[in-house]
Amino acid sequence: MHTHNLFSPIIVAILIFTAISKPCYGQVNQQYNVCNQTYSCGSNIHNMRYPFWGDGRPQYCGHPQFQLKCQNTEYTTVTINDRSFQVLGINQSSSVMTIARIDLWDSYCTQNLSNISLDGNFFWYSQAVRDLFMFYDCTQNNFTRVLSNNFTCTNLGSDGGKSLGFYAEESLLRALLLGNVTKFEGVLCRVSVEVPVLRVALDELSIKSLSLQEALNQGFEVVYYAENAACLGCEESGGICGSDSSSLEFVCHCRDHTHPRNCRNDGFGTAGITIIVMSLIFIIYHFRYKKRCATSSWVSRKTFLHRSSMEDLEKAGTYLNVQVFSYSELEKATSNFDSKTELGDGGFGTVYQGIYKEPL
Repeated sequence: MHTHNLFSPIIVAILIFTAISKPCYGQVNQQYNVCNQTYSCGSNIHNMRYPFWGDGRPQYCGHPQFQLKCQNTEYTTVTINDRSFQVLGINQSSSVMTIARIDLWDSYCTQNLSNISLDGNFFWYSQAVRDLFMFYDCTQNNFTRVLSNNFTCTNLGSDGGKSLGFYAEESLLRALLLGNVTKFEGVLCRVSVEVPVLRVALDELSIKSLSLQEALNQGFEVVYYAENAACLGCEESGGICGSDSSSLEFVCHCRDHTHPRNCRNDGFGTAGITIIVMSLIFIIYHFRYKKRCATSSWVSRKTFLHRSSMEDLEKAGTYLNVQVFSYSELEKATSNFDSKTELGDGGFGTVYQGIYKEPL
């Protein structure tokens, strides 16, 4: 038996699989190198990776909705639903970003205030956020005396003069709407705005340990999402998360080139196909080899048995007290193995009916 012929397909399969499954790192993917650089700005935003990009970190290194802008190398801003926010902090391990309204940063006495909204596909408020309701240009007799949480803004009144206002958290507002707070009867306000704040800041504001401006400047938390699970798989495979420059879909930048999901995609697919093909070749080869060997062995055995049988059958006599007929006697008894004397097939061949005439 030729053993080297049997194992040659296995050796070829292993060599091909090894050659394909090892990526060539002679020329490192440029996007991989570029995206290996992180985003940093000011004193509180450092080493930001996917989904963030901006200021020297190209868009293909992040998600299109998460552009960061470094303002005067001091602080970072982000735009959500066409509104700019100052970024106070980012916790990438929990995917939480703390942001504050820029239009309320320097002063809550500002014009053209409106409610904000988040893009629900990528951002939503964390459980640490509560709503603060602010009312402007309000009128009532003895307004400042009956409202302890009041404030005054200059040049915001309807007549260009002072504007009296107050703030209320959600439970107080609910009481106002139900008419359960009599001291607010007759209070009319021309402008109102709903501002998200941290629950901790709201609690401190209620006991006057924080001023209204300080509470607003602590911002609020939003949870962000941008292919988080896919990015985790990409990083576990040794890649860097990013997006396609044309389709803007998620991609994984790897050392060899950019892959759709992770650095195992193409290599695994090619290697998998190679294994299947080579396995099929091995099975077919092995089957044919065994068949050829079995046929050769059977032919040799059959030839040997035929010759020995013919020689034995030429000899008549007895074996273990059983009559043994010669081949010529059997031939004569079955009329030269005439098909008319055929009874059927047995375990060792065709069965014939023969008439033996014992010699006198």
